[in-house]
Amino acid sequence: MHFVQLEDDIRRCMMLSKEKLVDEAKQQAKKFIDIRDEREKRVNSASQKTLSSSQLRKFFNEFKRLEMRLKSGQDYSLVEPLIALQVAQVNYAWARKKIPASFKNFIECEVKKIKDQDSFVEFMKFFEAIVGFYYYFAKEYKLKID
Repeated sequence: MHFVQLEDDIRRCMMLSKEKLVDEAKQQAKKFIDIRDEREKRVNSASQKTLSSSQLRKFFNEFKRLEMRLKSGQDYSLVEPLIALQVAQVNYAWARKKIPASFKNFIECEVKKIKDQDSFVEFMKFFEAIVGFYYYFAKEYKLKID
């Protein structure tokens, strides 16, 4: 998938109605799961791999921790640099081959769109829906969840 197409897909996801949020979250979660058969994976091992549940939880929990800081009354201007820092963290994980490019691109694109506390709250709703659908698809495709 080309980066431009992924960016267009993700751009549509922010500020969605609840029905569209569910549909878009399902589509995004599927992009994080590599559902190719084992033979195809061996032949082309350099291609995108599945996002592990531990890596998904790692990033989701960090964003959740930042959300809790805001809910406890911390000013958004103090949390904003920590949100931006997640782009560096996701690139580090990608460089170490811990996450697929689709997840790196997702975090980069979404963080760019976070402009204030309200847009961060919308992002968190979307990310939470993606996490839920990730686990659904992981079970459906009988992937090992670590």
